[in-house]
Amino acid sequence: GEARVMSNDGIVGPGAKQDFEKAVEIDPAEPRAQYFLGMADFEAGNRDAALMRWKKLLETAPDDANWVPALRARIASVEQRPAISAADEPMIRGMVDGLAARLAEDPADLEGWLRLIRSYKVLNEMEKARAAVAEARAIFPEDEVALDRIAEAEKSLAD
Repeated sequence: GEARVMSNDGIVGPGAKQDFEKAVEIDPAEPRAQYFLGMADFEAGNRDAALMRWKKLLETAPDDANWVPALRARIASVEQRPAISAADEPMIRGMVDGLAARLAEDPADLEGWLRLIRSYKVLNEMEKARAAVAEARAIFPEDEVALDRIAEAEKSLAD
């Protein structure tokens, strides 16, 4: 299947897709086959199926798998968000958790809420992003300018 993809300028054609489907029948956990089947889904316009396959592949990846950073980058690219390296993720999460804790102590910081919403989006933690939107709205119920900016941030979550 990989040879077919390479000879087809990186496109997963029907023959390659069949090869990868056979590989998955033999070994459902085969990462290359799962990756390329995700590529086939993506090329067919089925973005959500591709992302679902790739994210499941990430969840089951061995800790030392050298292909994980490339897969994270592919997912980030498809989701149109910056890629975060596995090495940087703990530091970034610590910063985001610190911002959330600061806002719990001093909730009147609109810029902080907007930054928190964006940060959760970058980390692909959409439930936390939506919860931050709801909290921010509750903090600024009468401030039309703040509510407009929060609405813009919420709209960006769908991008």
